[in-house]
Amino acid sequence: MTKRNYKGGIKKVFRLLFSTVRSFFNLAATLLLGLVLLSVVVSPERLSFLAYFGLLFPFIMLFILLLFIYHIAFQKWRGAIYVALLLVVAFPLCRVYLPLHRPAKELPQEHIKILSFNVMRYAYRSHSAQAPNPILRYLKESNADIICLQEAYLAQKSKQGIISYAQIKSYLSNYPYIDHREAQPRGSDLVLLSKFPIRHVRVLPLTSHFNGAVSYRLDIHGKELELINVHLESTTVKSKDGEDYLSLAKKGKAFELSKKISLKLGPSFAIRARQVDRLALEVATALQSTPYVILCGDFNDTPISYARYRLTANLHDLYVDTGSGAGYSYSFKKMGLRIDHILASKAIKGYDCMVDPSAEGSDHKPIYCLFTLQP
Repeated sequence: MTKRNYKGGIKKVFRLLFSTVRSFFNLAATLLLGLVLLSVVVSPERLSFLAYFGLLFPFIMLFILLLFIYHIAFQKWRGAIYVALLLVVAFPLCRVYLPLHRPAKELPQEHIKILSFNVMRYAYRSHSAQAPNPILRYLKESNADIICLQEAYLAQKSKQGIISYAQIKSYLSNYPYIDHREAQPRGSDLVLLSKFPIRHVRVLPLTSHFNGAVSYRLDIHGKELELINVHLESTTVKSKDGEDYLSLAKKGKAFELSKKISLKLGPSFAIRARQVDRLALEVATALQSTPYVILCGDFNDTPISYARYRLTANLHDLYVDTGSGAGYSYSFKKMGLRIDHILASKAIKGYDCMVDPSAEGSDHKPIYCLFTLQP
Protein backbone atom coordinates (compact mmCIF):
# COMPACT_ATOMS: atom_id res chain seq x y z
CA MET A 1 0.00 0.00 0.00
CA THR A 2 1.41 3.39 -0.98
CA LYS A 3 1.73 6.26 1.46
CA ARG A 4 -0.93 8.18 -0.46
CA ASN A 5 -3.41 5.29 -0.28
CA TYR A 6 -2.66 4.89 3.41
CA LYS A 7 -3.46 8.58 4.09
CA GLY A 8 -6.60 8.32 1.97
CA GLY A 9 -7.72 5.31 3.96
CA ILE A 10 -7.19 7.12 7.26
CA LYS A 11 -9.26 10.07 6.01
CA LYS A 12 -12.08 7.73 4.99
CA VAL A 13 -12.06 6.12 8.44
CA PHE A 14 -12.23 9.52 10.16
CA ARG A 15 -15.00 10.71 7.81
CA LEU A 16 -16.98 7.56 8.57
CA LEU A 17 -16.35 8.00 12.29
CA PHE A 18 -17.51 11.64 12.33
CA SER A 19 -20.50 10.77 10.16
CA THR A 20 -21.48 8.03 12.62
CA VAL A 21 -21.09 10.39 15.59
CA ARG A 22 -23.22 13.05 13.85
CA SER A 23 -25.90 10.48 13.10
CA PHE A 24 -25.81 9.33 16.72
CA PHE A 25 -26.23 12.90 18.01
CA ASN A 26 -29.08 13.54 15.54
CA LEU A 27 -30.77 10.36 16.74
CA ALA A 28 -30.20 11.31 20.39
CA ALA A 29 -31.71 14.77 19.79
CA THR A 30 -34.76 13.21 18.15
CA LEU A 31 -35.22 10.70 20.95
CA LEU A 32 -34.85 13.32 23.70
CA LEU A 33 -37.31 15.70 22.05
CA GLY A 34 -39.76 12.83 21.57
CA LEU A 35 -39.53 11.99 25.28
CA VAL A 36 -40.15 15.65 26.18
CA LEU A 37 -43.26 15.68 23.98
CA LEU A 38 -44.50 12.51 25.65
CA SER A 39 -43.83 13.94 29.13
CA VAL A 40 -46.58 16.54 28.77
CA VAL A 41 -49.29 14.13 27.60
CA VAL A 42 -48.57 10.88 29.44
CA SER A 43 -49.51 10.85 33.12
CA PRO A 44 -46.60 10.18 35.52
CA GLU A 45 -48.92 7.65 37.15
CA ARG A 46 -48.37 5.48 34.08
CA LEU A 47 -44.72 6.28 33.25
CA SER A 48 -43.10 8.41 35.94
CA PHE A 49 -39.66 8.52 34.27
CA LEU A 50 -41.04 10.70 31.45
CA ALA A 51 -41.61 13.60 33.87
CA TYR A 52 -37.84 14.04 34.26
CA PHE A 53 -37.52 14.96 30.59
CA GLY A 54 -39.88 17.89 31.13
CA LEU A 55 -37.57 19.11 33.90
CA LEU A 56 -34.58 18.71 31.58
CA PHE A 57 -36.24 20.59 28.69
CA PRO A 58 -33.95 23.68 28.72
CA PHE A 59 -30.83 21.51 28.68
CA ILE A 60 -32.23 19.33 25.90
CA MET A 61 -33.03 22.43 23.84
CA LEU A 62 -29.52 23.77 24.42
CA PHE A 63 -28.11 20.47 23.14
CA ILE A 64 -30.30 20.62 20.00
CA LEU A 65 -29.37 24.26 19.37
CA LEU A 66 -25.64 23.52 19.70
CA LEU A 67 -26.08 20.59 17.33
CA PHE A 68 -27.73 22.92 14.79
CA ILE A 69 -24.87 25.45 15.11
CA TYR A 70 -22.35 22.64 14.57
CA HIS A 71 -24.03 21.52 11.33
CA ILE A 72 -24.11 25.10 10.05
CA ALA A 73 -20.50 25.80 11.03
CA PHE A 74 -19.21 22.70 9.18
CA GLN A 75 -21.67 23.14 6.28
CA LYS A 76 -23.43 19.85 6.88
CA TRP A 77 -26.59 21.06 5.22
CA ARG A 78 -28.64 17.88 5.37
CA GLY A 79 -27.94 17.60 9.07
CA ALA A 80 -28.72 21.29 9.57
CA ILE A 81 -32.09 20.91 7.82
CA TYR A 82 -32.91 17.85 9.91
CA VAL A 83 -32.10 19.59 13.22
CA ALA A 84 -33.94 22.72 12.03
CA LEU A 85 -37.05 20.56 11.67
CA LEU A 86 -36.56 19.42 15.28
CA LEU A 87 -36.40 23.08 16.33
CA VAL A 88 -39.65 23.76 14.46
CA VAL A 89 -41.33 20.87 16.27
CA ALA A 90 -39.98 22.17 19.59
CA PHE A 91 -41.01 25.79 18.96
CA PRO A 92 -44.43 25.57 20.72
CA LEU A 93 -42.69 24.20 23.81
CA CYS A 94 -40.06 26.96 23.64
CA ARG A 95 -42.84 29.54 23.47
CA VAL A 96 -44.38 28.07 26.62
CA TYR A 97 -41.07 27.95 28.46
CA LEU A 98 -39.82 31.35 27.27
CA PRO A 99 -42.66 33.61 26.07
CA LEU A 100 -41.70 37.01 24.70
CA HIS A 101 -44.39 39.69 24.83
CA ARG A 102 -44.26 43.46 25.12
CA PRO A 103 -46.30 45.18 27.82
CA ALA A 104 -49.79 46.20 26.70
CA LYS A 105 -49.84 49.68 25.19
CA GLU A 106 -53.19 50.45 26.77
CA LEU A 107 -55.03 48.80 29.66
CA PRO A 108 -58.81 48.68 30.01
CA GLN A 109 -60.01 50.95 32.79
CA GLU A 110 -61.98 48.14 34.45
CA HIS A 111 -59.03 45.71 34.68
CA ILE A 112 -58.54 43.55 37.79
CA LYS A 113 -55.18 42.54 39.28
CA ILE A 114 -54.71 39.03 40.65
CA LEU A 115 -51.59 37.94 42.55
CA SER A 116 -50.49 34.48 43.68
CA PHE A 117 -47.71 34.00 46.22
CA ASN A 118 -46.34 31.08 48.24
CA VAL A 119 -45.38 33.12 51.31
CA MET A 120 -43.46 30.40 53.21
CA ARG A 121 -45.29 31.21 56.46
CA TYR A 122 -44.55 34.91 55.94
CA ALA A 123 -40.80 34.20 56.16
CA TYR A 124 -41.30 33.12 59.80
CA ARG A 125 -41.09 36.75 60.83
CA SER A 126 -43.26 38.68 63.25
CA HIS A 127 -45.40 41.68 62.41
CA SER A 128 -46.10 44.94 64.19
CA ALA A 129 -47.18 48.44 63.26
CA GLN A 130 -43.64 49.68 63.93
CA ALA A 131 -41.93 46.81 62.05
CA PRO A 132 -44.29 45.40 59.41
CA ASN A 133 -43.66 41.89 58.14
CA PRO A 134 -41.93 42.34 54.71
CA ILE A 135 -44.34 40.00 52.93
CA LEU A 136 -47.41 41.69 54.40
CA ARG A 137 -45.94 45.04 53.42
CA TYR A 138 -45.43 43.76 49.87
CA LEU A 139 -49.03 42.54 49.69
CA LYS A 140 -50.33 45.88 50.95
CA GLU A 141 -48.30 47.82 48.38
CA SER A 142 -49.16 45.46 45.50
CA ASN A 143 -52.57 47.07 44.89
CA ALA A 144 -53.86 43.67 43.81
CA ASP A 145 -57.63 43.17 43.86
CA ILE A 146 -57.41 39.41 44.48
CA ILE A 147 -54.56 37.70 46.33
CA CYS A 148 -54.11 33.92 46.58
CA LEU A 149 -51.61 32.75 49.19
CA GLN A 150 -50.10 29.33 49.78
CA GLU A 151 -48.22 28.12 52.88
CA ALA A 152 -49.95 31.03 54.62
CA TYR A 153 -50.26 29.68 58.15
CA LEU A 154 -52.23 31.94 60.49
CA ALA A 155 -52.42 31.54 64.26
CA GLN A 156 -55.37 32.40 66.47
CA LYS A 157 -53.08 34.67 68.47
CA SER A 158 -49.93 36.43 67.35
CA LYS A 159 -46.65 34.91 68.55
CA GLN A 160 -42.99 35.45 67.84
CA GLY A 161 -42.51 34.66 64.15
CA ILE A 162 -46.18 33.76 63.60
CA ILE A 163 -48.80 36.01 61.98
CA SER A 164 -52.36 35.97 63.29
CA TYR A 165 -55.64 36.31 61.43
CA ALA A 166 -56.37 39.50 63.40
CA GLN A 167 -53.09 41.07 62.23
CA ILE A 168 -53.87 40.24 58.60
CA LYS A 169 -57.36 41.70 58.90
CA SER A 170 -56.10 44.87 60.58
CA TYR A 171 -53.03 45.55 58.44
CA LEU A 172 -54.63 44.57 55.12
CA SER A 173 -57.88 46.38 55.82
CA ASN A 174 -58.28 47.24 52.13
CA TYR A 175 -59.39 43.61 51.68
CA PRO A 176 -62.84 43.34 53.27
CA TYR A 177 -63.21 39.67 52.28
CA ILE A 178 -60.67 37.21 53.71
CA ASP A 179 -60.84 33.42 53.79
CA HIS A 180 -58.38 31.09 55.54
CA ARG A 181 -58.51 27.28 55.13
CA GLU A 182 -56.28 24.29 55.63
CA ALA A 183 -55.80 22.28 52.45
CA GLN A 184 -55.49 19.18 54.66
CA PRO A 185 -55.69 18.76 58.45
CA ARG A 186 -52.42 20.34 59.61
CA GLY A 187 -51.51 20.84 55.96
CA SER A 188 -50.74 23.86 53.80
CA ASP A 189 -52.82 26.91 54.69
CA LEU A 190 -54.49 28.64 51.75
CA VAL A 191 -55.63 32.25 52.16
CA LEU A 192 -57.71 34.44 49.88
CA LEU A 193 -57.70 38.25 50.17
CA SER A 194 -60.37 39.83 48.01
CA LYS A 195 -61.92 43.21 47.33
CA PHE A 196 -64.92 41.35 45.89
CA PRO A 197 -67.55 39.43 47.88
CA ILE A 198 -66.88 35.74 48.47
CA ARG A 199 -70.17 33.89 47.91
CA HIS A 200 -69.08 30.30 48.43
CA VAL A 201 -65.97 28.40 49.57
CA ARG A 202 -65.13 24.71 49.22
CA VAL A 203 -62.00 22.71 50.06
CA LEU A 204 -61.42 20.37 47.12
CA PRO A 205 -60.90 16.65 47.83
CA LEU A 206 -57.35 16.23 46.55
CA THR A 207 -55.24 13.27 47.66
CA SER A 208 -52.37 14.45 49.85
CA HIS A 209 -51.09 14.60 53.42
CA PHE A 210 -50.18 18.29 53.18
CA ASN A 211 -51.10 19.93 49.87
CA GLY A 212 -54.45 20.71 48.27
CA ALA A 213 -56.77 23.33 46.79
CA VAL A 214 -59.66 25.60 47.73
CA SER A 215 -62.39 26.83 45.37
CA TYR A 216 -64.10 30.21 45.84
CA ARG A 217 -67.08 31.74 44.08
CA LEU A 218 -66.56 35.52 43.80
CA ASP A 219 -69.07 38.18 42.80
CA ILE A 220 -67.30 40.61 40.47
CA HIS A 221 -69.68 43.41 39.58
CA GLY A 222 -72.55 40.95 39.25
CA LYS A 223 -70.53 38.30 37.38
CA GLU A 224 -69.60 34.99 39.01
CA LEU A 225 -65.93 34.05 38.96
CA GLU A 226 -64.82 30.58 40.05
CA LEU A 227 -61.35 30.94 41.56
CA ILE A 228 -59.27 27.90 42.53
CA ASN A 229 -56.23 28.45 44.75
CA VAL A 230 -53.86 25.46 44.59
CA HIS A 231 -50.77 24.17 46.30
CA LEU A 232 -50.00 20.94 44.48
CA GLU A 233 -47.89 18.08 45.77
CA SER A 234 -44.43 19.15 46.92
CA THR A 235 -41.27 17.38 45.78
CA THR A 236 -39.79 17.32 49.33
CA VAL A 237 -36.32 17.97 47.89
CA LYS A 238 -34.30 19.79 50.54
CA SER A 239 -31.04 21.71 50.36
CA LYS A 240 -29.09 18.72 51.74
CA ASP A 241 -30.55 16.52 48.99
CA GLY A 242 -29.14 18.92 46.41
CA GLU A 243 -25.71 18.65 48.00
CA ASP A 244 -25.92 14.84 47.95
CA TYR A 245 -26.96 14.84 44.26
CA LEU A 246 -24.09 17.15 43.36
CA SER A 247 -21.61 14.96 45.24
CA LEU A 248 -22.81 11.80 43.44
CA ALA A 249 -22.67 13.58 40.07
CA LYS A 250 -19.07 14.69 40.70
CA LYS A 251 -18.13 11.10 41.60
CA GLY A 252 -19.75 9.83 38.40
CA LYS A 253 -22.19 7.58 40.25
CA ALA A 254 -24.98 7.94 37.70
CA PHE A 255 -27.00 4.90 38.82
CA GLU A 256 -27.01 5.90 42.48
CA LEU A 257 -27.86 9.48 41.52
CA SER A 258 -30.81 8.48 39.35
CA LYS A 259 -32.09 6.10 42.04
CA LYS A 260 -31.99 8.78 44.77
CA ILE A 261 -33.70 11.37 42.57
CA SER A 262 -36.36 8.85 41.53
CA LEU A 263 -37.13 7.93 45.15
CA LYS A 264 -37.59 11.63 45.97
CA LEU A 265 -39.42 12.91 42.90
CA GLY A 266 -41.25 9.84 41.54
CA PRO A 267 -44.02 9.60 44.19
CA SER A 268 -44.73 13.34 44.09
CA PHE A 269 -45.05 13.25 40.27
CA ALA A 270 -47.66 10.48 40.56
CA ILE A 271 -49.65 12.18 43.35
CA ARG A 272 -49.58 15.49 41.48
CA ALA A 273 -50.91 13.74 38.38
CA ARG A 274 -53.91 12.46 40.35
CA GLN A 275 -54.46 15.94 41.75
CA VAL A 276 -54.47 17.67 38.36
CA ASP A 277 -56.78 15.04 36.89
CA ARG A 278 -59.25 15.87 39.67
CA LEU A 279 -58.73 19.61 39.18
CA ALA A 280 -59.40 19.24 35.45
CA LEU A 281 -62.80 17.72 36.34
CA GLU A 282 -63.47 20.58 38.78
CA VAL A 283 -62.68 23.14 36.07
CA ALA A 284 -64.92 21.39 33.53
CA THR A 285 -67.76 21.35 36.09
CA ALA A 286 -67.27 25.02 36.98
CA LEU A 287 -67.39 26.02 33.31
CA GLN A 288 -70.88 24.57 33.06
CA SER A 289 -72.19 27.25 35.44
CA THR A 290 -69.92 30.22 34.67
CA PRO A 291 -67.61 31.16 31.77
CA TYR A 292 -65.19 32.81 34.20
CA VAL A 293 -62.72 30.43 35.86
CA ILE A 294 -59.21 31.11 37.18
CA LEU A 295 -56.86 28.49 38.62
CA CYS A 296 -53.66 29.78 40.19
CA GLY A 297 -51.03 28.96 42.76
CA ASP A 298 -47.97 26.86 43.45
CA PHE A 299 -48.04 23.92 41.02
CA ASN A 300 -44.64 22.59 42.12
CA ASP A 301 -44.13 21.77 38.46
CA THR A 302 -42.54 23.51 35.50
CA PRO A 303 -44.21 24.88 32.33
CA ILE A 304 -43.16 21.74 30.45
CA SER A 305 -45.05 19.22 32.57
CA TYR A 306 -48.08 16.97 32.55
CA ALA A 307 -49.57 19.05 35.39
CA ARG A 308 -49.63 22.34 33.50
CA TYR A 309 -50.62 20.84 30.15
CA ARG A 310 -53.43 18.78 31.67
CA LEU A 311 -54.93 21.89 33.24
CA THR A 312 -54.68 23.92 30.03
CA ALA A 313 -57.18 21.60 28.34
CA ASN A 314 -59.93 24.11 29.23
CA LEU A 315 -57.78 27.02 30.43
CA HIS A 316 -55.05 29.19 28.94
CA ASP A 317 -51.83 30.25 30.62
CA LEU A 318 -51.84 34.01 31.24
CA TYR A 319 -48.06 34.15 31.62
CA VAL A 320 -47.51 32.34 28.32
CA ASP A 321 -50.03 34.67 26.65
CA THR A 322 -48.79 37.98 28.06
CA GLY A 323 -45.53 37.49 29.99
CA SER A 324 -41.92 37.84 28.92
CA GLY A 325 -38.87 35.79 29.83
CA ALA A 326 -38.42 32.59 31.80
CA GLY A 327 -40.24 34.10 34.82
CA TYR A 328 -38.49 31.99 37.44
CA SER A 329 -40.64 31.96 40.57
CA TYR A 330 -38.46 29.55 42.55
CA SER A 331 -34.73 28.85 42.74
CA PHE A 332 -33.03 25.67 43.86
CA LYS A 333 -29.24 25.48 43.96
CA LYS A 334 -29.03 28.51 41.62
CA MET A 335 -31.33 26.78 39.12
CA GLY A 336 -34.43 28.84 38.32
CA LEU A 337 -37.85 27.27 37.83
CA ARG A 338 -41.28 28.69 37.03
CA ILE A 339 -43.55 26.56 39.18
CA ASP A 340 -46.19 29.19 40.04
CA HIS A 341 -48.85 29.73 37.39
CA ILE A 342 -52.08 31.59 36.62
CA LEU A 343 -54.50 29.85 34.23
CA ALA A 344 -57.82 31.26 33.05
CA SER A 345 -60.82 30.33 30.91
CA LYS A 346 -61.32 31.71 27.40
CA ALA A 347 -63.77 34.40 28.57
CA ILE A 348 -60.99 36.01 30.60
CA LYS A 349 -58.47 38.24 28.82
CA GLY A 350 -55.08 38.72 30.47
CA TYR A 351 -52.57 41.57 30.35
CA ASP A 352 -48.97 42.03 31.49
CA CYS A 353 -48.43 38.86 33.53
CA MET A 354 -45.19 38.99 35.52
CA VAL A 355 -43.14 37.19 38.15
CA ASP A 356 -41.88 39.90 40.50
CA PRO A 357 -38.21 39.32 41.46
CA SER A 358 -38.23 42.28 43.87
CA ALA A 359 -40.34 40.54 46.53
CA GLU A 360 -38.33 39.37 49.54
CA GLY A 361 -38.83 36.92 52.39
CA SER A 362 -40.15 33.76 50.75
CA ASP A 363 -38.33 31.09 48.76
CA HIS A 364 -40.88 31.83 46.01
CA LYS A 365 -41.50 34.98 44.01
CA PRO A 366 -45.07 36.20 43.43
CA ILE A 367 -46.74 35.98 40.05
CA TYR A 368 -49.41 38.50 39.10
CA CYS A 369 -51.54 39.39 36.12
CA LEU A 370 -54.15 41.93 35.05
CA PHE A 371 -57.35 40.65 33.51
CA THR A 372 -60.83 41.56 32.36
CA LEU A 373 -64.03 39.53 32.15
CA GLN A 374 -65.19 39.48 28.55
CA PRO A 375 -68.92 39.87 27.81
